[in-house]
Amino acid sequence: MKECITYESLYSQQDIEAVMLACSTDFFEQSNNTPERIKELSQKFSKFAQVVSAKYKREIVGFIAFYDNDRIDYSGFLSMLIVKNQFQGYGIGSMLLKLCIEQCKKDGMTTLRLEVNRENERAIHLYEKIGFKEIEKSEDSIFLEKKL
Repeated sequence: MKECITYESLYSQQDIEAVMLACSTDFFEQSNNTPERIKELSQKFSKFAQVVSAKYKREIVGFIAFYDNDRIDYSGFLSMLIVKNQFQGYGIGSMLLKLCIEQCKKDGMTTLRLEVNRENERAIHLYEKIGFKEIEKSEDSIFLEKKL
């Protein structure tokens, strides 16, 4: 299946919103799964973030949204990584994450940070496997960082 996955950078708010809607039932944080919140996030992502979608044949199966524009601390921030549940375990999340890391390095970032829900064990395992280290915890979240 890996060889059938295509990755595409998205730029328009409409394209980003469409991808987010296609994956919204698989958001870990269901509070982000409302049309209003998706529209708000897609507008923000289209202006300030990089977004890459993953497709299997013609079906949207996931996406990643990240910021790599911090010219003070040179720290990227991974905002969302979503892979539809039925497509997890095929390396799609790892590949999206690797594309994010490569782009952050290319754009001069020296670290990549993220916040993940403490209960999202599958995501935490993926991030640790890629080399992210815990830097802080809160009641609901774990904050991770990877040196680039």
